[in-house]
Amino acid sequence: FDDIIFISGNGTNIMQKGEKLYSMGMNQADVARLIAYMRTLPDCIFTASTLDGIYYEQHDEDFERLQVEGYHNQIHLVKDVTKEPVEKLAIYRRAGIAGIGAAIEERWKDTFRVFQAGECWIDFVDPAADKGNALKELQKILGIRPEETMAFGDNFNDIGMFQQAGESYAVANAADGVKKAAKHVAPSYEENGVLEILRKLAEE
Repeated sequence: FDDIIFISGNGTNIMQKGEKLYSMGMNQADVARLIAYMRTLPDCIFTASTLDGIYYEQHDEDFERLQVEGYHNQIHLVKDVTKEPVEKLAIYRRAGIAGIGAAIEERWKDTFRVFQAGECWIDFVDPAADKGNALKELQKILGIRPEETMAFGDNFNDIGMFQQAGESYAVANAADGVKKAAKHVAPSYEENGVLEILRKLAEE
């Protein structure tokens, strides 16, 4: 486990053994404006990601269970998330983000990099933040080339990573646009698709 290097926050951080190898923050004045807007959205919960975990302002037991038991995140319920050094913001809507996602993206696309990250989430990061850029930094750190790199993904925020890897796989349950961006398609996560591909490659 200690040998694993983690790219997190949609490319805003690279961590190993609890140490930060690379990090990209957000403009805090823009963050404050976005949070003020998020507070006006009905039926939504917004989160602020930091190196210390996930901060949020709206108590919701189902959401908290999802964060802790589903994502295994450290969560902190606070009165004002603007007091934290935010590296990523996200909106969660249990009913699905599709109905409001396009309008939100259009409103904030010139300030942040905005993308849907699953059926219920829309994420906001620094305009330069991207999993592909983070992977490029990691390749520099490790001294490896793109053609020596393989990437797996299931959503639109993985496309930059696909472009920085010599081999790329989207899982079968990904959106068509995500599958089109990858060189190959792996079985769905329900079929342990990533593990299946890695096993086949190891046997070759």
